[in-house]
Amino acid sequence: MNQKQREFLIEAIDKQYKKEKDALDGTRPQAPSLNNYLTAAILDGSFVMKSPDTVREAIRQRVRDLGKGETLVTDDGYSRRHRHLEDDETDAITVPALLLFDEPPEYAAARKTYESKHQEWEKSEERLDAAHNAMKIKIQIGSDKALENLVDQADTLCSLSLTESSHLLLTAPKA
Repeated sequence: MNQKQREFLIEAIDKQYKKEKDALDGTRPQAPSLNNYLTAAILDGSFVMKSPDTVREAIRQRVRDLGKGETLVTDDGYSRRHRHLEDDETDAITVPALLLFDEPPEYAAARKTYESKHQEWEKSEERLDAAHNAMKIKIQIGSDKALENLVDQADTLCSLSLTESSHLLLTAPKA
């Protein structure tokens, strides 16, 4: 296999990779919105706030761990857009929602489902990336004899996924 053929094969694999990557990206699971679940819990009265001692300790630790130039109370930037407000009306403290509230049970279940699906999605992405990189390397440095199996299957290569196609190279005869 000459260099031109190898370049063509790598180009075809890159196109197939992009196609499969775009399809995989379209199946990426969406994380549940803590905002939506927490708002619903507040509206239906099922929310649970953390104890004042827990909030006080968490804020104390956050303040202690602030970097130089960071402050607990900040200007939220709103005053720059709306000059009619007094400075003290735009001062804000930003803390994570789960520092103030217990995680709503429905959100916890949705998050757990999401994390499981996302972990599987990441594994699929890793397999695709690994197959793509392995095929490119094998085509670039593989012997003609080692690539025979892939060349013999060139027609089906275009219809196979990269992870399936990479198995063709794994079963190639030893040079």
